[in-house]
Amino acid sequence: MAGLIGSARLEAVILRRSPVDVLFLITVPLQTMGVIAVLRYAGRPDLEFTAVLAPALMALWQNALFVCGELVTKDRDNQRLELLVSSPMSFYGYLCGRVGAVTAFSLVVFAEAIAFGWLAFGVAPSFSQLGPAAVTLVVTALATVATSILLSIVFVNTRNPHTYQNALGYPMFILGGVLVPVSIYPEWLEIASRFVYLSWASDLFRDTLGAGTAEDWAPRCAVILGLGLVTALLGGVLVRRTLRHARQEGRLALT
Repeated sequence: MAGLIGSARLEAVILRRSPVDVLFLITVPLQTMGVIAVLRYAGRPDLEFTAVLAPALMALWQNALFVCGELVTKDRDNQRLELLVSSPMSFYGYLCGRVGAVTAFSLVVFAEAIAFGWLAFGVAPSFSQLGPAAVTLVVTALATVATSILLSIVFVNTRNPHTYQNALGYPMFILGGVLVPVSIYPEWLEIASRFVYLSWASDLFRDTLGAGTAEDWAPRCAVILGLGLVTALLGGVLVRRTLRHARQEGRLALT
């Protein structure tokens, strides 16, 4: 636990000294402005409040790709990886601490999007089921942590991770249903979307905010946790295999 807290504190220091990693705080208001403008032009003011959460979910995923996804790669490039692996702390626990800190900080985008929509466009906040919405936020954050760890270890094993980072952006926004419910997709695409935790989170946020009613919200949150758990287990396996292979080859600095 001490190592977990220590790695989280390390990430907090890095975030304070790396303004590039918090650029999403600038993009969220711009994306919120675009989404609200589209809905008003379409004559659907009833969807405005739930729609302001789309930029927040998009920012959460972009952080998983571009900030958390590069943690191991940056540790390797900065010659920290060998020291971290040789320390008594679990490397997976170290990743959990750093990724958890980034994800926790990323949650501020939800408050930012809601506040910007309210102050700039008069979209008043409306929480029909605040409790389920809060639980959804927590389980979504946990699933994001698990996914980020998996991405970070996959990217460090690729020659050009930026190609995959750019390719996984908008397709995941579609599969995650951040703008529209996946229930309106073609059947084959809806089935594929249900394997993406963001699709469950997006639907739950739409149902728990505004005038919606979230039926069976607890089992749906359990699905998000289940998908996150599967991802976490897969990430743990890949971390062990990557480190074992790097030790055998004597190339931790070149993983």
